[in-house]
Amino acid sequence: MGAAVVMTVLPVMARPPAAASPTATGGRTLGMARAERTARAAVLAHPSYRQIRTRRTGLVKRSCWRVPAGSVRCSFYVVVPSPCALRDNPAGVCAQALWERRWLVEVKPGRATAAHIVRISTGPSASG
Repeated sequence: MGAAVVMTVLPVMARPPAAASPTATGGRTLGMARAERTARAAVLAHPSYRQIRTRRTGLVKRSCWRVPAGSVRCSFYVVVPSPCALRDNPAGVCAQALWERRWLVEVKPGRATAAHIVRISTGPSASG
């Protein structure tokens, strides 16, 4: 299972321009809760998540943090019972007990807040 880099930009309707301005929000450009919701929606809509047939966990947020230019990055993961659950064609023998697929998503503020999947990785689960 090699790591793949996939980039997706999904527009999300923002508040009216007056409400979204830094002055109207007290100098904040993007709230953490809104950024997390936007990032989560981007992962749930992405083919790399939808192709997973069997999940041991739902989509789990690892953390969110601020980065320059008022953006927020969030990392998510899902645990699957075997690497076979991550394939389009699940044929074959799978010996590893638990695997994870991880997403790093950047959310940028603006009139239409956009979530950009920066990185997708797959590997053995840290919990198993």
